[in-house]
Amino acid sequence: MSDLISRFNRKPFSCSNSAWRSVLVASLLLVGATGCDDASDQDSGDDPASFEGRAIDGPVAGGRVYLDRSETDYVEGTSRSRTDRDGKFELKDVAVGGMDRVILRVHQGRDQWHGLRIPVTMSRHFEDVSPGDELDLVYITPLTSLMSHMGSDGKADFVEWLNNEHDDINSLLQRDVEGDYLNFDDNSYSDGESLLLIRTGFRAQKLAEVIAEDIHREYDPEDTQKGRFVYQALAENWVRQSGPENDGLDGFVKAVIERTDKLAAKDIGTDPRDWDWDDSDEQYHDNLKWLWKLIGSEGNDNGFDGGLFRHALHDDDDFTFDEANVAARARAIEAATIVLREDPYWDNDNGDGFKEIAKYLAGIDIEHDGECGDNSSEEGCFDSALNVEGFALGEDDSLRKEGADANPYEWQRGDKITDDLTEKTFEKEEDGVSVEFDGSPDEGFTATVKHKDLGDEPEEFNVEDLDGYSLSVETEVGGSSFSGNLRKTDEDKYEFEFQGVTYDFDLSED
Repeated sequence: MSDLISRFNRKPFSCSNSAWRSVLVASLLLVGATGCDDASDQDSGDDPASFEGRAIDGPVAGGRVYLDRSETDYVEGTSRSRTDRDGKFELKDVAVGGMDRVILRVHQGRDQWHGLRIPVTMSRHFEDVSPGDELDLVYITPLTSLMSHMGSDGKADFVEWLNNEHDDINSLLQRDVEGDYLNFDDNSYSDGESLLLIRTGFRAQKLAEVIAEDIHREYDPEDTQKGRFVYQALAENWVRQSGPENDGLDGFVKAVIERTDKLAAKDIGTDPRDWDWDDSDEQYHDNLKWLWKLIGSEGNDNGFDGGLFRHALHDDDDFTFDEANVAARARAIEAATIVLREDPYWDNDNGDGFKEIAKYLAGIDIEHDGECGDNSSEEGCFDSALNVEGFALGEDDSLRKEGADANPYEWQRGDKITDDLTEKTFEKEEDGVSVEFDGSPDEGFTATVKHKDLGDEPEEFNVEDLDGYSLSVETEVGGSSFSGNLRKTDEDKYEFEFQGVTYDFDLSED
């Protein structure tokens, strides 16, 4: 089997340790380490506390978790850690003495359900952490991000609003809303409660992503911390406007866009934009309303028979509430969101805009429990093989170009990455750095890496197949965790995520 030489298209690197730069450029498969964010970088101080938990949108892998001492720092923070392949993290012995509020944030990382980078920073606020505390059920989610901008009364109102969302749900507590509602083995939630929280989290996160991209382009294209004002605006308007209610959605969306814009403009000392909701800006606000409806509206609206997460709340016999079903719908929602992140004013050249995408995606039978077959008419093929970004923004037959005529089957990623590893040798050695994969789907795979930060001898890394198209690679050396993620994006095309940086290589060029 012939060796494959990769060609990397390196994207901006944020870690200050230049030694990692050489290892990443040199390797075919880069195995990232938490060397920039390991225990040596944490503030033990005289008043330490410890945190252990999970970051979720879907499961968030490779996200940077840190304690924000300033309460406004969305860039670096202190006491950093990294989430593993399941979104789990540990932040040990960090100083919390003298802090009125403790805020944890998770920045960047990939959603393992669709493999794409999460473009906004999520947060979790604690009011009563004391030195010596060891908190082991800490979850950072879109809902905790929303509630981190609410006072006690606002949080109580938000929980009450959730309990009024459905006739059969009336007993959610704040700890439930701040819990791990993506744990499908957790019997403390009913299916309906989990689905309601998932749906609400997706609504908040996807609005935040679209508005954040618009703010990023308008005010500070160099700022990597997109969205730091959106969750504040969402929190201020969520309950007060009855925003998510059908009769208040119009005003809610406008208010969130305007408030986010004012916060961002004030931050850099300029005037906010003037909005014309009856003319030039109408499409932007209308598109976000349809994104909201796509995720979970329940009634018939102008030919739109409910959103993607309405089923379990209505005991739909065709919908089995499990991770595969939810992940398939998450991939569809993510593809739709990418369209608006790219252009929130997208109108499909006919004025109908995002409504046509919403109606199309909500109306098809999304496939989730098997591989896509050879029949290109399989319109509901949203299993793990889907090239989400290609389907959304590709040149041909994509969601953005074709709308309701789009076919996700045309954007499948080909053979699984585990099959590629079986048929080909992934091996590279250069400048004292070596990386090699070995194994088979039956026996399992390993990665062997040699690098000076790992010691004098090569180290063997564990490899876990996440979904057939993504591999988690990790080991522990000297008390520090080293990890990476290899993802297949298209036929012969791969990318590796390390410490919030993506490295691309194309084997078809060899």
